[in-house]
Amino acid sequence: MREGDNLSQAIQKGFQELDGFYTFLIGTDDQMALVRDPFACKPAIVAETDDYVAIASEFRSLAHLPGVKHAKIYEPAPEEIYVWKI
Repeated sequence: MREGDNLSQAIQKGFQELDGFYTFLIGTDDQMALVRDPFACKPAIVAETDDYVAIASEFRSLAHLPGVKHAKIYEPAPEEIYVWKI
């Protein structure tokens, strides 16, 4: 990002250097991003509502959040970069 890349671009360039199994949650002052390795070996689940984005390794960690019954719940795809404004 020091070279002028936005968060998604910087993560994309990082794929050239990263090896192994990982799930990263990366934040800046105004964004957060989630990315998983190509094999998606590490567990991750996302709950999105109009009020929040919550990320955990298993649903039971999210089950008691307010409004989670109406949240969009999904497992992030491998090597897909998810970015949210905060």
